[in-house]
Amino acid sequence: MYVDGEMLDNDFPFGYPHWSENAQWKLDPELVKRAALYLPGIKPTKRLTQPADTMSGIQYWTPRGHNNWVGDVETIYYQGRYHVFYLYDRRHHQSKFGCGAHYFEHLSTTDFKTWTEHEAATPLEQQWECIGTGVPFVYSNQLCLSYGLHTTRVYPEAKTTLPRQWEYLKRNGHTGTFKEDTTPGVPAGATYALSTDGISNFSKSHVMFHPCQNPSVFTAPGGKLLMIANYGSKGLWESESLDGGWRCMNPDFPPGGDCTIFFRWGRFDYIIGGLTGLWSKPADAPDTAYEDLARRGLDFYDGSNVPALTEIPGGRVLMAAWIPIRGWGGTLLIRELTQLPDGRIGSKWMKGIMPETAKPSELASRVADAANFPTRAQSFLLTFNVRPRDSKNGRFRVCFQPESPEQHGCEFQIDLGKQRAQFASGVPDQFATPQKSLREGGAPHQVGNYSIEHLLGVEKPFSMRVLVKRDEKIGGTIIDAEIAGQRTIITYRPDLSVDKLMFATGGLELHDLRLSQLLPDQPRP
Repeated sequence: MYVDGEMLDNDFPFGYPHWSENAQWKLDPELVKRAALYLPGIKPTKRLTQPADTMSGIQYWTPRGHNNWVGDVETIYYQGRYHVFYLYDRRHHQSKFGCGAHYFEHLSTTDFKTWTEHEAATPLEQQWECIGTGVPFVYSNQLCLSYGLHTTRVYPEAKTTLPRQWEYLKRNGHTGTFKEDTTPGVPAGATYALSTDGISNFSKSHVMFHPCQNPSVFTAPGGKLLMIANYGSKGLWESESLDGGWRCMNPDFPPGGDCTIFFRWGRFDYIIGGLTGLWSKPADAPDTAYEDLARRGLDFYDGSNVPALTEIPGGRVLMAAWIPIRGWGGTLLIRELTQLPDGRIGSKWMKGIMPETAKPSELASRVADAANFPTRAQSFLLTFNVRPRDSKNGRFRVCFQPESPEQHGCEFQIDLGKQRAQFASGVPDQFATPQKSLREGGAPHQVGNYSIEHLLGVEKPFSMRVLVKRDEKIGGTIIDAEIAGQRTIITYRPDLSVDKLMFATGGLELHDLRLSQLLPDQPRP
């Protein structure tokens, strides 16, 4: 649906609506001069006020407009530019009768201050198209984006090209090259798009090179072209050509998960598995040496969904992901990661992309027992320092409370003795019940009530930063905490408006409590 050349909604339905010859539009002549239904649809000329649609304020970002969300995120740093590809979502995966109808939109930046929205990298152009997660990579000095055609959400597999692809693989021991215009059946499986200028302007290859529907293609250290097959297939694959000839090198690798990607950082290799998986090994060790860090409680999941890791200049590593808002799809989230000598990964806020704040005001110089403060704003940054009084076994809580005492707020709690932090539903007069971590069966990816364990940097006095952002579009509040500059944890609270803060300590002292109001996001040109 376009109004005055601006797209307000899309759903990509399957089939065509029945339009009676006697049907008439009912229009308010003061508001609408003309309306028409086009079968098939047309694409009006897009109105741009300048050559590139730029913006600032990328953290917790969503695409403009009602019910527009960020889905699975994939990133790459190429020729001085950081690229973010995300599955564009409407209706929380319910477009095209629940099939999703996702496709990759594209953002990029050269300075992490100003971001450019490019044209879609893989727009939907056929009714059978449903696009799934892939990976950007460089092949033959070209910027590429692999992705999956999730056609089986729309057509039975027997009517797609998948049976022919599997038959070819079984007969030859490697995959073939299947072109959309010459292969019988509806296209499905792994494909890719190429950038014609190294920045954007992607062109679909219309080649299916593997029957998996979430292909993670990457160039391994040493130059080999490899792929981790997800959704509809599995295993580690190798090929000398992107278009076909993929042979399975290890059918039982990676260890598990979907939307899995490989990442090498210094002396360690990592496999990141979508919502809950993280495995690591020394870079010079065989694949059998991968250790399940999530099972040990040493993962980095902090509410992030389908995280993608990318190294940028200076040896820095960024993690981009999304957090859900009332269903599948939500806001963009970017972290800067830290790495310990043993390979463990921590996370912190990335300087320069967090929302801007006004000059801070002091709440208190010290809180040693309990205290209440009004926030005077529903979006703000809270900072304070934590010091043990008598031991390292104390705990404290901050309850983000609405104005009505009858409504539950959200509690953030740290227990130093157990080295855990958590978000939970908070009540004014008592500590919340301990929540489960990922290792214990908790669900950080749902960004509700959960805990993280094995905190970093809390064995001595440490600093806390907690950002509270109320947003009418998301219909609630995001609360994002950074612990000692080495660990992050985020939650989304539907319908919550924070009006006061309630502190309680036990064996701890909180010092230098300050609050800064968030400045409004700068409007886009």
